[in-house]
Amino acid sequence: MAVAGLATFSLPVAASHIGKVAPAPVVVAVPSPPYSVSSLPASAAINVKWSAPVSNGGSPIAYYTITAAPGGAVTYAGGAAISAKLSGLNNGSTYTVTVTATNAAGFTSAASASSLPTTPASPTLTCTNTWTGTAGDSQWTNAGNWSKAAVPAATDTACIPAATANVNVNTTSSIADLQALGTSLTLTGGTLSLTDAAHQSTVTGLQVSGGSL
Repeated sequence: MAVAGLATFSLPVAASHIGKVAPAPVVVAVPSPPYSVSSLPASAAINVKWSAPVSNGGSPIAYYTITAAPGGAVTYAGGAAISAKLSGLNNGSTYTVTVTATNAAGFTSAASASSLPTTPASPTLTCTNTWTGTAGDSQWTNAGNWSKAAVPAATDTACIPAATANVNVNTTSSIADLQALGTSLTLTGGTLSLTDAAHQSTVTGLQVSGGSL
Protein backbone atom coordinates (compact mmCIF):
# COMPACT_ATOMS: atom_id res chain seq x y z
CA MET A 1 0.00 0.00 0.00
CA ALA A 2 1.09 3.67 -0.55
CA VAL A 3 1.01 6.46 2.05
CA ALA A 4 2.14 10.03 1.39
CA GLY A 5 5.67 10.55 2.60
CA LEU A 6 6.30 6.83 3.20
CA ALA A 7 7.70 4.02 1.10
CA THR A 8 5.37 1.62 -0.62
CA PHE A 9 5.45 -1.97 0.77
CA SER A 10 3.41 -5.14 0.69
CA LEU A 11 2.74 -7.99 3.16
CA PRO A 12 2.83 -11.43 1.52
CA VAL A 13 0.28 -13.99 2.75
CA ALA A 14 0.93 -17.68 2.19
CA ALA A 15 -1.95 -19.06 0.18
CA SER A 16 -1.67 -22.46 1.90
CA HIS A 17 -2.70 -20.94 5.27
CA ILE A 18 -5.80 -19.16 4.01
CA GLY A 19 -9.02 -20.64 5.41
CA LYS A 20 -7.22 -23.16 7.70
CA VAL A 21 -7.68 -23.47 11.49
CA ALA A 22 -4.75 -24.36 13.72
CA PRO A 23 -5.13 -27.77 15.43
CA ALA A 24 -6.36 -27.71 19.01
CA PRO A 25 -3.63 -28.31 21.58
CA VAL A 26 -3.48 -31.77 23.16
CA VAL A 27 -4.57 -31.56 26.79
CA VAL A 28 -3.04 -34.10 29.18
CA ALA A 29 -4.45 -34.41 32.65
CA VAL A 30 -4.60 -36.62 35.73
CA PRO A 31 -6.14 -40.05 35.05
CA SER A 32 -9.17 -41.17 36.99
CA PRO A 33 -8.53 -43.73 39.78
CA PRO A 34 -8.57 -47.47 39.19
CA TYR A 35 -11.72 -49.08 40.59
CA SER A 36 -13.23 -52.41 41.72
CA VAL A 37 -10.11 -53.30 43.71
CA SER A 38 -10.33 -56.81 45.18
CA SER A 39 -7.86 -58.88 47.17
CA LEU A 40 -7.27 -62.51 48.10
CA PRO A 41 -4.92 -63.75 50.84
CA ALA A 42 -1.74 -65.70 50.16
CA SER A 43 1.17 -66.67 52.38
CA ALA A 44 2.81 -63.38 53.52
CA ALA A 45 1.17 -61.72 50.50
CA ILE A 46 -2.07 -60.51 48.94
CA ASN A 47 -3.18 -61.11 45.35
CA VAL A 48 -4.76 -57.88 44.09
CA LYS A 49 -7.02 -57.23 41.09
CA TRP A 50 -8.49 -53.97 39.76
CA SER A 51 -10.20 -52.37 36.79
CA ALA A 52 -8.37 -49.82 34.64
CA PRO A 53 -9.28 -46.11 35.01
CA VAL A 54 -12.24 -44.87 33.00
CA SER A 55 -10.00 -42.00 31.78
CA ASN A 56 -6.25 -42.16 31.23
CA GLY A 57 -6.01 -38.36 31.25
CA GLY A 58 -5.16 -38.22 27.55
CA SER A 59 -1.99 -40.29 27.88
CA PRO A 60 -1.54 -44.07 28.12
CA ILE A 61 -1.26 -45.57 31.60
CA ALA A 62 2.42 -46.31 32.21
CA TYR A 63 2.21 -48.18 35.51
CA TYR A 64 0.16 -48.89 38.62
CA THR A 65 1.24 -48.54 42.25
CA ILE A 66 -0.30 -51.01 44.69
CA THR A 67 -0.04 -50.09 48.38
CA ALA A 68 -1.00 -51.94 51.57
CA ALA A 69 -2.14 -50.30 54.79
CA PRO A 70 -0.99 -50.34 57.47
CA GLY A 71 2.73 -50.53 56.83
CA GLY A 72 2.87 -49.04 53.35
CA ALA A 73 4.24 -52.11 51.53
CA VAL A 74 4.30 -51.30 47.80
CA THR A 75 4.57 -53.12 44.51
CA TYR A 76 4.24 -51.94 40.91
CA ALA A 77 2.60 -53.30 37.76
CA GLY A 78 2.83 -52.30 34.11
CA GLY A 79 0.24 -50.18 32.36
CA ALA A 80 -1.51 -53.15 30.76
CA ALA A 81 -1.81 -55.08 34.02
CA ILE A 82 -5.00 -55.57 36.03
CA SER A 83 -3.51 -57.72 38.80
CA ALA A 84 -0.41 -58.01 40.97
CA LYS A 85 0.94 -59.86 43.99
CA LEU A 86 1.84 -57.66 46.96
CA SER A 87 4.46 -59.49 49.02
CA GLY A 88 6.41 -58.81 52.21
CA LEU A 89 3.36 -58.83 54.49
CA ASN A 90 2.85 -60.52 57.84
CA ASN A 91 0.73 -63.64 58.13
CA GLY A 92 -2.07 -63.02 60.61
CA SER A 93 -2.10 -59.23 60.11
CA THR A 94 -5.00 -57.56 58.33
CA TYR A 95 -4.50 -55.12 55.45
CA THR A 96 -6.45 -53.04 53.00
CA VAL A 97 -5.06 -52.24 49.55
CA THR A 98 -5.33 -49.20 47.26
CA VAL A 99 -4.17 -48.73 43.66
CA THR A 100 -3.10 -45.59 41.78
CA ALA A 101 -2.46 -45.16 38.05
CA THR A 102 0.33 -43.06 36.53
CA ASN A 103 0.16 -42.11 32.86
CA ALA A 104 3.00 -41.64 30.39
CA ALA A 105 2.87 -37.87 30.94
CA GLY A 106 3.76 -38.41 34.61
CA PHE A 107 0.36 -37.61 36.13
CA THR A 108 -0.79 -39.90 38.97
CA SER A 109 -4.41 -40.53 39.84
CA ALA A 110 -5.99 -40.33 43.24
CA ALA A 111 -5.99 -43.62 45.11
CA SER A 112 -8.74 -46.11 44.42
CA ALA A 113 -11.26 -47.04 47.06
CA SER A 114 -9.70 -49.51 49.50
CA SER A 115 -10.14 -53.24 49.09
CA LEU A 116 -11.95 -55.20 51.76
CA PRO A 117 -9.72 -56.12 54.74
CA THR A 118 -7.58 -59.14 53.88
CA THR A 119 -5.41 -61.29 56.17
CA PRO A 120 -2.44 -63.19 54.70
CA ALA A 121 -2.03 -66.68 56.13
CA SER A 122 0.15 -69.74 55.78
CA PRO A 123 -1.33 -72.22 53.33
CA THR A 124 -3.55 -74.99 54.60
CA LEU A 125 -3.05 -78.15 52.60
CA THR A 126 -5.35 -81.17 52.52
CA CYS A 127 -3.15 -84.25 52.58
CA THR A 128 -4.09 -87.02 50.18
CA ASN A 129 -1.09 -89.26 50.82
CA THR A 130 0.82 -89.09 54.11
CA TRP A 131 4.24 -90.51 54.88
CA THR A 132 4.11 -93.30 57.48
CA GLY A 133 7.62 -94.71 57.12
CA THR A 134 6.23 -98.18 57.83
CA ALA A 135 8.69 -99.88 55.47
CA GLY A 136 11.55 -98.44 57.51
CA ASP A 137 13.92 -97.63 54.65
CA SER A 138 13.24 -93.84 54.21
CA GLN A 139 12.73 -94.29 50.48
CA TRP A 140 10.14 -92.07 48.74
CA THR A 141 9.64 -94.73 46.06
CA ASN A 142 8.63 -97.48 48.51
CA ALA A 143 4.82 -97.66 48.50
CA GLY A 144 4.97 -99.27 51.94
CA ASN A 145 6.02 -95.90 53.40
CA TRP A 146 2.78 -94.14 52.38
CA SER A 147 -0.74 -94.11 53.81
CA LYS A 148 -2.30 -95.01 50.44
CA ALA A 149 0.11 -97.93 50.02
CA ALA A 150 1.18 -96.21 46.82
CA VAL A 151 3.86 -93.69 45.88
CA PRO A 152 2.35 -90.14 45.61
CA ALA A 153 0.94 -89.42 42.15
CA ALA A 154 0.67 -86.18 40.17
CA THR A 155 -2.70 -85.36 41.77
CA ASP A 156 -1.59 -86.02 45.36
CA THR A 157 -0.71 -83.58 48.09
CA ALA A 158 2.05 -85.44 49.89
CA CYS A 159 2.47 -84.70 53.59
CA ILE A 160 5.47 -85.66 55.69
CA PRO A 161 4.97 -85.30 59.47
CA ALA A 162 7.34 -83.14 61.49
CA ALA A 163 8.57 -86.18 63.44
CA THR A 164 10.05 -87.74 60.30
CA ALA A 165 13.83 -87.51 60.35
CA ASN A 166 14.62 -88.04 56.69
CA VAL A 167 13.09 -89.03 53.36
CA ASN A 168 15.19 -89.94 50.33
CA VAL A 169 13.71 -88.93 46.98
CA ASN A 170 15.71 -90.96 44.49
CA THR A 171 13.46 -90.68 41.46
CA THR A 172 11.89 -88.24 39.01
CA SER A 173 8.28 -87.66 40.03
CA SER A 174 5.45 -85.11 39.93
CA ILE A 175 3.00 -84.32 42.74
CA ALA A 176 0.48 -81.53 43.22
CA ASP A 177 1.78 -80.14 46.53
CA LEU A 178 4.17 -81.03 49.31
CA GLN A 179 3.98 -80.29 53.01
CA ALA A 180 7.14 -81.20 54.88
CA LEU A 181 7.40 -79.36 58.19
CA GLY A 182 10.34 -79.93 60.48
CA THR A 183 11.66 -82.57 58.11
CA SER A 184 15.01 -83.00 56.42
CA LEU A 185 13.95 -83.90 52.89
CA THR A 186 16.91 -85.11 50.85
CA LEU A 187 16.78 -85.32 47.08
CA THR A 188 19.36 -87.86 45.99
CA GLY A 189 19.79 -87.55 42.25
CA GLY A 190 16.07 -87.24 41.50
CA THR A 191 13.64 -84.49 40.57
CA LEU A 192 10.40 -83.75 42.42
CA SER A 193 8.08 -81.44 40.47
CA LEU A 194 5.21 -79.58 42.14
CA THR A 195 2.36 -79.00 39.70
CA ASP A 196 -0.21 -77.02 41.71
CA ALA A 197 -0.51 -73.55 40.14
CA ALA A 198 -1.21 -72.08 43.60
CA HIS A 199 2.32 -73.04 44.74
CA GLN A 200 1.13 -73.71 48.27
CA SER A 201 3.85 -76.18 49.17
CA THR A 202 5.81 -75.80 52.38
CA VAL A 203 9.20 -77.41 52.80
CA THR A 204 11.72 -76.87 55.59
CA GLY A 205 15.16 -78.36 56.08
CA LEU A 206 15.50 -79.15 52.39
CA GLN A 207 18.78 -80.66 51.24
CA VAL A 208 19.50 -81.25 47.56
CA SER A 209 22.15 -83.81 46.66
CA GLY A 210 22.42 -84.04 42.91
CA GLY A 211 18.66 -83.56 42.45
CA SER A 212 16.14 -80.74 42.17
CA LEU A 213 12.78 -79.61 43.52
